[in-house]
Amino acid sequence: MTSLGKNLLFACLIGSLLAGCGSSEAPNEQNRFYLRGRKHVQANEPDKAVTAFRECLRRSPGSHKAHLELGMLSEDHLHDLNGAILHYRAFLKVSVDDQKNAAVRLWLNRVERDLLRELRLIYEGPELPRVARPASRPSTVPTAPRPRSSARPPAAIEPPVIVLGTPGSTPSRTTTLAPQVTAPPPNQPEKAFRWYTVKGGDSLARIAKKELGSEKFWGVIYNMNRDILPNESRVGVGQRLRIPTD
Repeated sequence: MTSLGKNLLFACLIGSLLAGCGSSEAPNEQNRFYLRGRKHVQANEPDKAVTAFRECLRRSPGSHKAHLELGMLSEDHLHDLNGAILHYRAFLKVSVDDQKNAAVRLWLNRVERDLLRELRLIYEGPELPRVARPASRPSTVPTAPRPRSSARPPAAIEPPVIVLGTPGSTPSRTTTLAPQVTAPPPNQPEKAFRWYTVKGGDSLARIAKKELGSEKFWGVIYNMNRDILPNESRVGVGQRLRIPTD
């Protein structure tokens, strides 16, 4: 075999190897980071899978299957409902697989309902059970029939004010009322907080779990930092956020 033939054969082998490994800019199964993420999923290594799929999307934003994988990981492993919603929606914008799209729409509806339920718990609180009043206990406030609108209510009886005179004289009574001084309402204390510096891979849900013990408190952190955050799904590395301490 001539040297030219050997060079051509060597080039073909190298091309085959590169094609088998996948390119870093190619979409979906042709992207080596997508394939790496799938291997981590099969090996039950969700954190490494998340890193690989994110790198796939960074290099190949059109890899909609990476969005689907990240949506499932966000819902099941990261417990980041906002992230799951964003990735499911990104997948549905591009995917043409009708059968798979129908399943993903069901997952999206489920995550949106779960997120709404968590937001209601954060902003409204759990509904307290109603306690029935005992039948034998009399009402502390007597009820009276409401007067007709044409009836005139009785005039209020003003308490007399004792005016002291000179020593030895008899105090006189008058109905002049002394002016009442209304105390100003106390100022509402500001909520105590501490500062937290955002790290790589952080989201509001992940920060809430690390700092407050549960992802459902991400809305509390967002409300304390509305003047800093453009929206609830964007935090920047190095950004300082307020974390409530009580």
